[in-house]
Amino acid sequence: MLLRSKRVKVAPKPATTPKAIKKIRASQEKTQVTKAANAVVRIGRGALRDLLQMPMDIICEVLYCLGPFDLLRLARTNKAFRDLLIHRSSIHIWKEARKTVSGLPEPFPGMSEPAFASLCFENVCHLCFKSRIRKICWEFRLKLCSACEKTRTTPSSRLCVLDEDDREILLPHMSMKINIGTGYRSYRSSVALTSEAVTLRRTWKKLTNKKEKDKFIHEQTARCRELKKHIAKCQKWMLTFKSDRDEELEKIRDQRIEEIREKLEKLGYGDDLAWARGHGGLISLPHVHDTKPLTTQVWKDIGEDIIDYIEDNIRPFRIEDERQEFFEYCMPFFHEARASFARSHGNIFPLTNDLASIPQVTEVFTSLEDSDDIEVESFDSMIPLLPKIITTWRTSVDKRLETYLRTAAKAPSSVNIRDLAITRFLYCLGCSQIIQNTEVMPAIHDCVKGTKHFKSHCSFSSTNDPFKKACINSVTQAWMSSQYILISNYVQPVLQACGKERWTTVHELDQLDPRLTCKLGCEDSGIQTIYRWRDAVIHAATVHKQQANHFRQQKSVDRGLWEVLPLQEVEKLVCLDRAADEFAAAQKNEQHIWWCRHCEKHDLPKEGIVQHVKEDHGIKGPDEHDYFSNPDLPLTTTHTVLVVPDSYKESLDCLPESIKSFIETGRAMYQSDL
Repeated sequence: MLLRSKRVKVAPKPATTPKAIKKIRASQEKTQVTKAANAVVRIGRGALRDLLQMPMDIICEVLYCLGPFDLLRLARTNKAFRDLLIHRSSIHIWKEARKTVSGLPEPFPGMSEPAFASLCFENVCHLCFKSRIRKICWEFRLKLCSACEKTRTTPSSRLCVLDEDDREILLPHMSMKINIGTGYRSYRSSVALTSEAVTLRRTWKKLTNKKEKDKFIHEQTARCRELKKHIAKCQKWMLTFKSDRDEELEKIRDQRIEEIREKLEKLGYGDDLAWARGHGGLISLPHVHDTKPLTTQVWKDIGEDIIDYIEDNIRPFRIEDERQEFFEYCMPFFHEARASFARSHGNIFPLTNDLASIPQVTEVFTSLEDSDDIEVESFDSMIPLLPKIITTWRTSVDKRLETYLRTAAKAPSSVNIRDLAITRFLYCLGCSQIIQNTEVMPAIHDCVKGTKHFKSHCSFSSTNDPFKKACINSVTQAWMSSQYILISNYVQPVLQACGKERWTTVHELDQLDPRLTCKLGCEDSGIQTIYRWRDAVIHAATVHKQQANHFRQQKSVDRGLWEVLPLQEVEKLVCLDRAADEFAAAQKNEQHIWWCRHCEKHDLPKEGIVQHVKEDHGIKGPDEHDYFSNPDLPLTTTHTVLVVPDSYKESLDCLPESIKSFIETGRAMYQSDL
């Protein structure tokens, strides 16, 4: 035993230094406190654990009220529920849950209840677990995404499972579209699940004799047949289930929309909703057209956004539409007030839209917005302004028309463009008619109401102003020079045939009064038509060039189209000209083109309008101051006469009725008389 003095002295262990205490700054401490205060505390977290503490019969009664998908989600909440619901002893719970879904078939042979519930109700690919997959491949008892359909299946033509030709019968298969390469070429083929094909092939290779193979084929064939029957039941159920589900969601959606509408109507947005119902403005909002019931909290979340949307995107357009409807309602009264003034002050008068585009008239319309009753007399304040408005408007129209004519005819400034013969005729793009450029026309020409040409050329067509939109939809249009095309190329051949220069005036041509015949032989059997120069232009423009493109492109007309009759032959046609003038006047009197200047009576024959003025207005001797003919009529060749060959003297029955009419009215003569 060693004495204390003999023992080896060991140096004492140094005292362990305490770990340095990490200092926490005040800002970090504040941050930690803030995070702790802002932490979301889930109320009732883990409350389902207490459900398993209840007696089993009560647990079963609770679980019987759930559907298959509810049980599937409950089994995934924690391990205890998973052990309870996935165990074989809980099969009765799944069967009762399946009864809650109307018409749901039993699971496929060999498939468990949870797997069948996942197949029917869970939107997940069963191979790659991609979400939002709704397509069910019943033949494979799986839900597959598009990628897995391509990689996990094999076309039946590539399967080398059996030597027999009936290998498709032994495998569950489905039709699928298969693309060829990277292009758009594709074809449809039967495909089978690759894993099932591999399993079937391995089983087949283990069979050694023909008896076993025949038995295997018989069993697989029977299995596939039973599987097809079960698939048909499942597909039929799925169609019914989707239809019922869609109806249920539609009812929820309609009820939600109706509740939102009731709340908005109480807030004073009823008129806006009535307007939006015809335009789909409110229903198109995602949080309105939802499939969840409208609760108080949901309305608090979305109500302010809906109101803002109405005030910004619905109410302004609704007010504009109402103003446009009001202005359109006023337009007939405005048109009547304008027509009454026009009848007493001559025919040359602005059309409705010409007046409506004038600021003074616009102010009259705006002042009527607060009026309850609109009448023709509501526009009496506009009448004193009309004389000055008419003068200003006509000056503007003449200036625009002369500018267009001078540019189109390439005429020098030294000539009076309105007096030239080549500027006498215009082609209207609105009605596809030829009109004369007289003092009245085309200022009052009204033909393009509602046509595509007018709306594409109108200066108001791209406007958002309600009043201008109402003008577009009114009874007439505003005057535009762009709706006319000068057809001087049809007058030039007439001038050349008469030996006149390009700048010949209408007065000079009327004094010459030539008679022309068409060289193209428009009449059969040698009958010759004699035209005056105006009728010749109308004939060429309507008979020989009927397409509008000829007018737009200003295609040249045959210079040798016309031949002028010698003076001695023209002198023999005087009696025919007199008969043609009388016939044209009689035709005009019989046409329903006469208007009364004292009222709205119009579209009557001359005899009818004269009788109307005598009986209804008490005027004994009506004259042109009491009625007038509508100048806005299509031009016709009513002053033409005919020269008929002598061979028809004894065979008049062979002539057409139109030619007989010329002979009976004295507008035709035989060749020997000429």
